[in-house]
Amino acid sequence: MNEERLINYRLGGEEWQPRFLASFDGKKCVSCGLCMNTCPGSVFIRTVKGMIEPRNRRRCIGCAVCERICPEKAIKCATFTELADQGLLPADQ
Repeated sequence: MNEERLINYRLGGEEWQPRFLASFDGKKCVSCGLCMNTCPGSVFIRTVKGMIEPRNRRRCIGCAVCERICPEKAIKCATFTELADQGLLPADQ
């Protein structure tokens, strides 16, 4: 497999690794909607009861903005390798 290195020159040239949605703790979530409003992949939705849920995990682009913006730290993201090691990848990948 050809591994491409992604360098973020705007943030000092550090190597960037995509971090995908790994877990969502509904008990910590206060339904503020920050994750839903900032997610470029529209992974999160607000349910009829007003709660936030990740519904479209396959649309996650790996930016991890949800993890960084969550005030309650209810969202955890992980690299593709970490997800594979934990057995959290979809069956077709």
